[in-house]
Amino acid sequence: MLRMVRDRSISNATISPFEFGAVAYLAVPVALFFFAYGTLSVRLPLATFIGFGLWHCWRLVDTRASFRLGRLDAFFLACAAGVVLLSGSFGAGFFPNSDWVKHFAVLRFLIDNSTLTGTAPGYDGASMRYYLGWYVVPALLTKFTSRAALLPIVGTWTTAGLYLFFRVTAQLTESSRWRYTLPAVVMLFSGADALGTSFTNFSRGPQGHLEWWSGWIQYSSMLTDIFWAPQHALSAWLAIALGIRLKDSRASLAVFPLVTASLLLWSPFSAIGIVPFYLWTLARFVRQANTKDIANAIMMLVVTIVIAQYLRTGGSTAGMEFITVFSQPCLSAGPCYSLPNYFWFLAAEVAGFLAALHLATRCRNAMLWIATVLLPVMPFVKFGGANDLNLHATIPALTLLAILSWQALYKARQATTFALACLLTMGAATPLAEIRRSFAMTSGPPVDATVNDLVSALPGLRGQYLVDKTPWMVRKPGAP
Repeated sequence: MLRMVRDRSISNATISPFEFGAVAYLAVPVALFFFAYGTLSVRLPLATFIGFGLWHCWRLVDTRASFRLGRLDAFFLACAAGVVLLSGSFGAGFFPNSDWVKHFAVLRFLIDNSTLTGTAPGYDGASMRYYLGWYVVPALLTKFTSRAALLPIVGTWTTAGLYLFFRVTAQLTESSRWRYTLPAVVMLFSGADALGTSFTNFSRGPQGHLEWWSGWIQYSSMLTDIFWAPQHALSAWLAIALGIRLKDSRASLAVFPLVTASLLLWSPFSAIGIVPFYLWTLARFVRQANTKDIANAIMMLVVTIVIAQYLRTGGSTAGMEFITVFSQPCLSAGPCYSLPNYFWFLAAEVAGFLAALHLATRCRNAMLWIATVLLPVMPFVKFGGANDLNLHATIPALTLLAILSWQALYKARQATTFALACLLTMGAATPLAEIRRSFAMTSGPPVDATVNDLVSALPGLRGQYLVDKTPWMVRKPGAP
């Protein structure tokens, strides 16, 4: 039966250097955001709060752990770079998909303007209000180097995050050989979208994009996430990998508040999706909190409130809706949201993995139970024009299934392993279709796309990125 690995670093409430690297990857851009764009009243205090959180985590790094890079690191770096290359992030003959027009537009805004208010030529004076965690570092580096370096910088930054995800997750097995299978198993994880598409005969998006087959919801494959929405993918993947690693450690008292606050600026949807997992762990260790833990939690709460106010500036362009199978709404073209379609969606996407993994863990994995509740419930809530809440807030739970599947293939009984292998094989059609399209694409969004280009093509999207009111916590043009 499958058992989680609990090594010495976990039992001693320490974290590995790679785990600290993952925390820093998420937190440092948030500190840079406040330092580069915040007003004097928030710049130093909030950057200091995040610095304290990083120092609090650094204190827990296991100094006995080796930080030498070896063959496994070279392998993970090569795999991460290969995935990012196929996504089009590096350029080099591959082209990103249509969603990258917004990524390039946000990056261009940050590069062109010294503040979050568009005062450079070609901008209308509106302020950027978006989750910028993934964008800040590439934008600042490009601003201080060369615009021609944008794609290499973006690709390198994304590769670093994916490498850290592989490296943190690899610590969940004691088998040094099995760690080499991690990129293939996890990156090819997906629900049986090809089976669903054959059932509904409906697809949405570019050719070979199979995941909108239900018409009203999508549970993305791992490769789809990184190809289309790296800001959501990397934040959720690193957060859930840290969550699994530290689920039995009081080090979670230091790490989880900082990661949660940082996630809000990377992806509020990822933050929503990770909270149930983190709360379960924190509830078990809260009585062991010391003064530094409490101070860190208070500081991160302040950071969270300020980021939430930034994201709420100007209101929201979409409201939360609670939908039921009884009203049978049609949220988009394609099949409607009916009771049979709801059960068919769960059966094709997650039911098989949930059943097999509960068998592998003897129904004793609490995090798996949290995912078992979340994934069937999420379809009843809709937020965003493309049902963004379901699209991205489910990434932590789905990533948990991918990681547990990888563990189970090594540890579980033969029958369970065979069942998981069959499920992974059926799901592999989705990521393989994404890879095939990468080789087939001959053009993509222009690297110099601007927010104005995005808004002029789709005027309804303006409120997702721009607001006419400058958020109170970011400095105005000309201010120090």
